[in-house]
Amino acid sequence: MIDILILFENHSREMENVALLATELEYRGYKVKVMNIRTPMKYFVKTKVLIVPHLYNEDQLIRFCKNFWKNNTCIISLQYEQILNKEMGIDDIHFPKGQAIYAHHIAWGKSQVDRYKMSGIKQNHIHQTGSMAMDLFRPAFESYFMSKEEVGKKISLDSKKEWVLFVSSFSYANLTESHLSNLEKMDPISRPIAEFSDSSYPQIVDWFKKAANEFPDKIFIYRKHPAEIIQKTLEDISSKVPNFYCISDFSMSQWALVADKIYNWYSTSIADVYFANKPCFILRPIPVPDNLEVETLLGLNHISNYDDFVKTLQSKKYFCRKNDGLMEYYYGKRDDRMAFLQIADICEQLINGKLEAYNFNYGSSRFNICNGKNIKEKMIPYLRFIYYAYCVCFQIKKGYGILKMKQEEINVFNNEVYGYSRKFETYRKHFIPIIESLHRNDAKK
Repeated sequence: MIDILILFENHSREMENVALLATELEYRGYKVKVMNIRTPMKYFVKTKVLIVPHLYNEDQLIRFCKNFWKNNTCIISLQYEQILNKEMGIDDIHFPKGQAIYAHHIAWGKSQVDRYKMSGIKQNHIHQTGSMAMDLFRPAFESYFMSKEEVGKKISLDSKKEWVLFVSSFSYANLTESHLSNLEKMDPISRPIAEFSDSSYPQIVDWFKKAANEFPDKIFIYRKHPAEIIQKTLEDISSKVPNFYCISDFSMSQWALVADKIYNWYSTSIADVYFANKPCFILRPIPVPDNLEVETLLGLNHISNYDDFVKTLQSKKYFCRKNDGLMEYYYGKRDDRMAFLQIADICEQLINGKLEAYNFNYGSSRFNICNGKNIKEKMIPYLRFIYYAYCVCFQIKKGYGILKMKQEEINVFNNEVYGYSRKFETYRKHFIPIIESLHRNDAKK
């Protein structure tokens, strides 16, 4: 048996947080294991505390939390989807229900605390800790990030020039109808989001192309969303305009610290910019419907035309209104105790019996991971995972075609399920000396 099993869903979004929390728990002497939430191997791990990226319903309880022994009683949900829009905030999808309410739920700010209470979760199962991602902007982690000069050297950008960053969130732009239809089945608001994404995308890209030509002394960086499909238009601009770059490298927190001017469209990464103490303008050539507006972008400056965009590029002291109260409502206060330390405390309290566990009903069968619903839909991916692992182990490359695996499925296996360990270890090596120093300083106080 291990002490803590941490499951993650998307390594681009979560691996930094997972590595930070795992390093802290290992420093405290606990045995920690990290796995992707899709792997069936989690079914055979016996653990004292289970940490999942989210937990909404009975179906997820069975698929994420059940193991062969059915002994998981101490479950922590990190709940990565805490910044919603009005439409998402009133739907039934984002409110835990059934036995899921008896897990221990992490809230960044009071907004999520209120949402949990509306779901019927007891107060002693709600923990307002702040966001682990925002911990990295504390002074203790100053050495974790690269300087502008170091980033420039790594990707061949002139660090002496002004860097103009656009934080793209066009993950819903330029989708095929079949892809959009699949998304719409999971979330009905996918289509309206895709529609205003498609209308906004070409205009914002055109603004940056024109500005790059107009201001050759500045470097324009299009930081793509991890789920975004890069269009040929962007590739053409990058190849023809020497000071325009489309870049996927580095975290949003890293970019927030080194960019000179930052522009957003519809991204929750406004929080990274806020906690990095940087101003940020919101580009809105097409108004976003009120019911789809991101909660943390409410009340901020909007730029609706190219001329105003150019004015901000020319100004040395450009203005952006900040809403401190709103950010604290969703993310907590800057000076509260760091989130990863609080979550590690919760793990310890569960292991030591100081927090309430819950005897979840996982059903009579040890092997049923589908809760009796949609067996074909859910079992086939699991069988593919097992078969793919077998092919990898015995290097049977031709075997991938037997279950008609698509390239995107193979990419998921390679990048998420099996290909995360190197990135995890890289983060962990960076965090070890920082956490050791943090605890040494605490011991001196």
